[in-house]
Amino acid sequence: MNKINMLQTIGFSISLTILACCSAQAASSQNSERELFDIADQAYIVSWDFKDPKYQYPRRSEELEIDDLFFDRFMVPMEDGSYMLSTMPTTGQGMIGLQWYSKRRIDQLYIEFANPERIPPKEQVKLEYWVGGSIFEGQWVSLPGELVKEAKGLRYVITDTNCRAVTEGTAKVRWYFDKAIPSYIFTKLQALTQLPWKITTLQIELEEPIKNPVPIQLNNAQLISPQSETNAIQLPPLKKSTLKLKYCLHGKHISERSTITFDLSDYPFAVAIKDVLDNGCVYVRDLGVFVTTADSGITLDQYKKQIQSQQTTLEKVRQMPDQSFDNVMSKAHPAIQNNGPAMLSLACDNNKFVLRQDGSIRYLVNLEAPPTHRKSERGHRDEFRRDIIEVIPYFGSLTPSFNLYREWPWFTAEKYPGQTRSLEDSYYPAPLNTIPTDGVTYKQKTFVAPSGNPLPNDTTGYYNTQPLLVSKFSIENTSDQTKPVSLKLKLINDIRTNAAPEIRTINGGFAAVNAHQLLAFIETAGLKKLSSRLSDSTIIIEGQLPAQSSNSCIVYIPTWDVDIQNISFGDDSKLFSKMKNYWDSFLTKGADIQIPDPQLNNLIKASMINCTITARNECNHTNIAPWVSAAHFGIMESESQSIIEGMSLMGHEQFAQNGLDFFIRRYNNDGMLTSGYTLMGMGWHLRVLGQHFQLYRNDSWLRANESKISSACDWIVKQHEKTKMLTPSGQKVLEYGLMPPGTSADWPLLMYGIRPQAEFYAGLNAAAKALAEIQNPQSGNFLHKAENLQNDIISSYRRTQRRCPAVPLPTGVYVPYCPTVATQFTTIADTFGPGLAVKDVSMGAQHLVVLGILPPDAKDGYFKADRFEDVFFKSPTADFPAEKIRDDWLSYTGFYRGQPYYPRITDVYALNDDVKPFIRSYFNNIMPIVNTEVLTFWEHFRASGGWNKTHETGWFLQQTRMMLVDEKDNDLWLAPFVTNHWMQDGMKLAAKNMPTRFGNISFEINSQIAKGIIEADIITPKRSQPNSIILRLRHPQQKQMKSVTVNGKTYKDFDPVKETIRLNAHLPHISVKAQY
Repeated sequence: MNKINMLQTIGFSISLTILACCSAQAASSQNSERELFDIADQAYIVSWDFKDPKYQYPRRSEELEIDDLFFDRFMVPMEDGSYMLSTMPTTGQGMIGLQWYSKRRIDQLYIEFANPERIPPKEQVKLEYWVGGSIFEGQWVSLPGELVKEAKGLRYVITDTNCRAVTEGTAKVRWYFDKAIPSYIFTKLQALTQLPWKITTLQIELEEPIKNPVPIQLNNAQLISPQSETNAIQLPPLKKSTLKLKYCLHGKHISERSTITFDLSDYPFAVAIKDVLDNGCVYVRDLGVFVTTADSGITLDQYKKQIQSQQTTLEKVRQMPDQSFDNVMSKAHPAIQNNGPAMLSLACDNNKFVLRQDGSIRYLVNLEAPPTHRKSERGHRDEFRRDIIEVIPYFGSLTPSFNLYREWPWFTAEKYPGQTRSLEDSYYPAPLNTIPTDGVTYKQKTFVAPSGNPLPNDTTGYYNTQPLLVSKFSIENTSDQTKPVSLKLKLINDIRTNAAPEIRTINGGFAAVNAHQLLAFIETAGLKKLSSRLSDSTIIIEGQLPAQSSNSCIVYIPTWDVDIQNISFGDDSKLFSKMKNYWDSFLTKGADIQIPDPQLNNLIKASMINCTITARNECNHTNIAPWVSAAHFGIMESESQSIIEGMSLMGHEQFAQNGLDFFIRRYNNDGMLTSGYTLMGMGWHLRVLGQHFQLYRNDSWLRANESKISSACDWIVKQHEKTKMLTPSGQKVLEYGLMPPGTSADWPLLMYGIRPQAEFYAGLNAAAKALAEIQNPQSGNFLHKAENLQNDIISSYRRTQRRCPAVPLPTGVYVPYCPTVATQFTTIADTFGPGLAVKDVSMGAQHLVVLGILPPDAKDGYFKADRFEDVFFKSPTADFPAEKIRDDWLSYTGFYRGQPYYPRITDVYALNDDVKPFIRSYFNNIMPIVNTEVLTFWEHFRASGGWNKTHETGWFLQQTRMMLVDEKDNDLWLAPFVTNHWMQDGMKLAAKNMPTRFGNISFEINSQIAKGIIEADIITPKRSQPNSIILRLRHPQQKQMKSVTVNGKTYKDFDPVKETIRLNAHLPHISVKAQY
């Protein structure tokens, strides 16, 4: 039988069965508190093929085969429960061992022979243990120790206390036998760990809403009274039960702790006995379970009274006035986030200009990368980028800073004292640097203008034959005295060697050339009072500037071949107007949003623009490469999808479609997609693809890609089948039906992460629904398989969760832990160390709710939300210190301390119509990473990571759309999460041409609360009708509606408490007037 057939027959995994400590053995004396505890029954007995390598390190984004997942094979017991060693027929070599899901600490190993007379000599026996990040990646290492022959078997005592099997634990151990002919038969395998034990008595009370008896199971503990051979009993509801038990005092190894699993009918979870002892009690309020020590003297009623004044953060948020953008920005926005460069270009053009803070300009061209899985395609490698020229200004006596991070991809430069920076005309990509020094003011306004004609056959309207960078340097003397001034412009064209181009003095200025190519033209015609000259590679402008006067020069950098004998770029003011007209035209292609907050209004428009500025193109401008930041990382199969989604939701159909085409082109022959970062991004991509199709219903586009999308769905289905393994007894393994393990963002370990599982389900489901709309013959099967995947994910998740101890909130209650990794029974901090604790946030189980595996109102969403808001989001950092959090928790908390948009907890609030938490989350997510000077987002706090990080920008646009328009089931919601601060008298809010599953919708809300009125005007979708249009109108003083008219007639279907009006969608135009 070959490997795969054998695996399909017997399966492989680790047992979920828990061995009670009745099998513990005395360590040194009968009365010792430290005992050797056998953990072998918590593992599966497995074997290995001698053809297997001694190590396995799969690449982070490769497809895993069955042999990669299950290269440890079940040992099938014989009828009497013993195991026969599987050996090589000629040499008698064989292996048998144990494997756990997580690392376990081991002190001794024991194996017992059915025929003790055949116990082999020591030289024919070796022991090895697995060293690696997971059970899928690592290597076998010799286990240091002493082999002792006993009456019935062999005992192996680990002698090196620094051995990782002792200090860190191991997931696998194995015995290696030589010359085992005929094969040995074993009656017992043990893995013994020395633990301290104590006895305690606990009291458990079950309250409403529990109605039926609850099964409980002790793990790493022994039930003394009432007695149970299996350590499992049933507790009656609505009364107290007393348990006397023996438990383990674990040290650094969390996997050793004693727990009690409660198998509630709809929600299994566990309680750690140590938590009860340390805190006096554990109260899982939401599930009605109260556990305390019998001698604590604390009753459930007493404890409820003790904590009744405690509120979660979310409970307090719901009672407070709305958070406002101005409030959180003015109080908590870190000034350091306003540092960093700016990228300038036309939409999706491969000619890019980087403007550092010190005013220096780098012109580079991105070359088209091949559709491979190499990281080069993500933008990391120099061979896919060509640097053309750099202009470095020296303002007066100031000198730019030169440091390690000045070059690609950071482009770091320090600001000058007193320097300010802003965008000209609010949101257009035209940064204005203002630098006061030496008694005068230097200004630099930089932008890229479409100086040529639209590119022929361009369907997007983005591309121009002659993108031109314009940087105007002005020197202003506003004093009453003449001032000496100096502006130097140093030119470099070979960045790596710091070599200068040839600079020619010509009529009207200076031309920097490379052979016959014009690299830059410095126009000096505007210098009336100052002189200009060339010194080596530097153009020097200097002289005495009279009082109340100004002079200027302009740097032009063309992106096309220019005749050096005939240089003419036109008037800079007209070019500036062309730039504005270009971006105005771009914005009209999408949704038109007007909100009463000018700064946020500008950020929304700038964000749509920036998604195109960082993007590149390929295939003669056919496909768009949505880079996840201006310079870092390039395209990624995962994070790029948020850009596509945000732009799709904001009405930019062509951008989103061409971005999807970029990735569709990169499916391999089997349908798999990766850019070398993750595999979960493939699910993310298919989800966005399916959603985009539902918004625009472009059947011809979908049909053109139908076969490729079908192959991608089929690839997911095939992967889903790989983990469908059964134990030798016929039980499903814990990971049954999950997608094979993979990496999650920067988390390099291969594991069964919950978010990747959810992304694959959501992608398969969304793509299958899209294919069904064009009658694809495989769509029905894909939908069926998506449902199977959903059920298998839920099953594995719940089976993992039942072993995970509940976690505390500061309010005195516990909530069930919602595991981030299936098959791991502790928090991420406990399993992988505190440095990775944040993965419980960014990759947490809330994604099961957000991505549709669990229903919107599943308890898991708010178990996670409360843990985030009350624990993780309150962690102090350099920018958000503990004292600030204490004094103003509303603004200094409420967001993830990593990349705020990764957790998607804002979506949980939206799905549950939780208005005030959504509004606070929406505003607070923006605050810690936005650059208010150039209206871009950073990847991380402290102006670190990628700059102009459009992955974050895309999520901001997605949440903005959710704030204004949202679909729930078959209803269409308008203004569902608009803050009532925007409903002050005279304020107007409008969202026009917003794409929805039903077609485009437009609406406008006008507040006249001085007259007691808020009005709304709605143009309904034309493609199809939702069941209802639900309009939310929120009075700034939280007054309730008294009456409503629709199209001039009295209307009764409104809810004053929820502040909503349910409208009939069949009317093409609806006018609403709410009276307060």
